[in-house]
Amino acid sequence: MKDAETINKMHNLIFLFQYKTHQVFQGRVIHQIIDQNWDMKGFKAVLMRILLTLEINKLPESIELENFLEKAINT
Repeated sequence: MKDAETINKMHNLIFLFQYKTHQVFQGRVIHQIIDQNWDMKGFKAVLMRILLTLEINKLPESIELENFLEKAINT
């Protein structure tokens, strides 16, 4: 990352990813299914945006991770 705009974007994405991770894995003890589903969708969206920014979103591992998260959201 060579420019300040990209660094700022990544910093914001990492902060948002930390927030979404907390919501998904450390949120309220009683967590409604709908809330959990929305949290997982946000978690996946932020993670995929980070992989896109790093330009590694087309790697087989990234695609496998995306498919895994989609399956978790759908179940």
